[in-house]
Amino acid sequence: MHLNRHVRQEQPKDSTRVLLISLILPRSTYKHGEAVCRRHIDTILTSTCIAIVLTTALFNVSTSWGYSSTGASSSFADPDTAKILVFGSHDRQLYAVHAETGSEIWKFETGGWVHSPTIANGTVYFGSTDEHLYAVDIRTGSESMKFKTGGSVSSAPLVADGRVYFGSFDGRLYALDMHTGTKHWTIELERPISSSPVISDGIIYFAGHDGALYAVDTRTGEKQWSFESGGWVVSSPALADKLVFFGSFDSYLYAIHKESGRKAWKFRTGGILSGTPIISNGTIYVGSHDGNFYAIDMNSGEQVWKHKTDGWIVGSSAAADGILCFGSHDSRLHAVNMHSGEQHWSFRTDAAIVSSPVIHDGIVFFGSNDYHLYAVELQTGTMKWKFATGGAISSSSALSIQ
Repeated sequence: MHLNRHVRQEQPKDSTRVLLISLILPRSTYKHGEAVCRRHIDTILTSTCIAIVLTTALFNVSTSWGYSSTGASSSFADPDTAKILVFGSHDRQLYAVHAETGSEIWKFETGGWVHSPTIANGTVYFGSTDEHLYAVDIRTGSESMKFKTGGSVSSAPLVADGRVYFGSFDGRLYALDMHTGTKHWTIELERPISSSPVISDGIIYFAGHDGALYAVDTRTGEKQWSFESGGWVVSSPALADKLVFFGSFDSYLYAIHKESGRKAWKFRTGGILSGTPIISNGTIYVGSHDGNFYAIDMNSGEQVWKHKTDGWIVGSSAAADGILCFGSHDSRLHAVNMHSGEQHWSFRTDAAIVSSPVIHDGIVFFGSNDYHLYAVELQTGTMKWKFATGGAISSSSALSIQ
């Protein structure tokens, strides 16, 4: 395990490689190591999976924020009083649509697949496989900032205390000024970072494909501790009380003490854990590539219930009004009772669902690999609208109430 802290600006490594990393490699393959995993890439290409494509040295853009007005195209809709929903697609676009109607407000084109956005102070921050982090105006879609890294940016940015934090497949975690893009510090690992960071009490927690969870001081970028699992980590950490939780490709959900980095407990599932756990009333909810969704007691690490689906569960979940929603490779969005795990309803799309849902005002928003974003009623599973894009949607949505 190797971690370097950088406080000066560096140029990204020049490379023309294209790398495909699947989030659904079978556990029997992964345990033999990264070299074996890479040999299975061609086989995985023929299956329905969520994947991250790394393309480097495709664009001649300097490592800095830069302004451009050429990326956005606006539609007829007026966003002034709208509930604006933003999400990315593999067609290289970030879309903004009305949450009430699904009508397009604007779209912004990048050079690669667009990953999950974050909204802060009227600005949408998001990454792309074209190796950039972008910032665009939520109302107009006009680009205000762009930062070049040395790899695909699939980590959803975290905005806190005037900074934006995100990881890249170049193995670095970046801390930038949210307004100017000035680099405060970077931390370099030996493997890519696709886990999204979280912050608590001046400490940022994140994980990497080296299998470790890190705790780092947000002011200085100095490492406080690290904990190593037995597999790649693409799951983002979740915090509750004095514990931090994360899943690993080794099939375990881990509970780690925030102060010391020592393990409190671990819970074994039957497959890779790639989705971020959510926590409610002392229970942790997380899906596995074994096709099961689990409810686990936060303090003891004991299973409360599990719900079986007919496909891998790659993404995270969302909950409201006692109903938990999550997608599966069986092409369905599942809604279950949070307390018992009993099925409330399921909604079928035409392809696998790896996008994590968002719930607002009784409506569930989620994307599918059938190229559509859906809005369905939380209580009944009845579709309210759907929006067509030109590519699969693995991005989660972000909602802004204007």
